[in-house]
This record gives sequence, structure tokens and C-alpha cells, in this order.
Amino acid sequence: MELEPLNEIVKKALDYFDTKTLQYLYLIKNQDIKINTIDNLITFRFDSENEKYNYELLGYYDNINGIWIWGWVLSYLNYKDISLGKFLLDYGLKLAPDTTTQEHLC
Repeated sequence: MELEPLNEIVKKALDYFDTKTLQYLYLIKNQDIKINTIDNLITFRFDSENEKYNYELLGYYDNINGIWIWGWVLSYLNYKDISLGKFLLDYGLKLAPDTTTQEHLC
């Protein structure tokens, strides 16, 4: 099986991002939210009803220093707060950097 050229993969990723941004724009623009850090639950409040979602902290962007800080680096977070970030870290560490396989694209 032949792998897609990198520019096609990037194009698909950007198209996907744009589609999801439009789909969830009403949540992105919502200013009336409540974050429950004990249950990892974020509530978007609307006039007629609320929408609740579970969340995890992947990390945050430090605007002053211009760097991304992964959640698994932050010692004050519990494992339940960062399990997805740890999964991504473990996944990335298992990939051989000198090869390009289908596993890199999954």
C-alpha cells in the first residue's frame, strides 16, 4: 500500500480542522461556561439548555515565552486529568523517527 504524499495528508488535516471548527463554532464563541475541575466536566450554558462534556488538559500555550507545555509535565495534575496526553506521548515515543510507515499516519 502506497502512502499518501505529505502535502495531501496536511491538506486533509486542515480541511478536517476547518469542518470541525464550523461545526462547533457555537461552543467556541460561547462565553457562558462552567468548568468543574473535580469531575473534569465543562458545561456550556445556553438560554434553553446546557451542553456538558468531559475534558482533559492536553497542555497550554505560554504566550510570554512562546512555548507549548504538555499536561503530563505539570506535576500538580492528576493522572485522570492527563491520561489522553500521556497516551499521545507514549504513542509518539514508540514510533521510529527514521521511518515513515502507515503507523505514523494512524
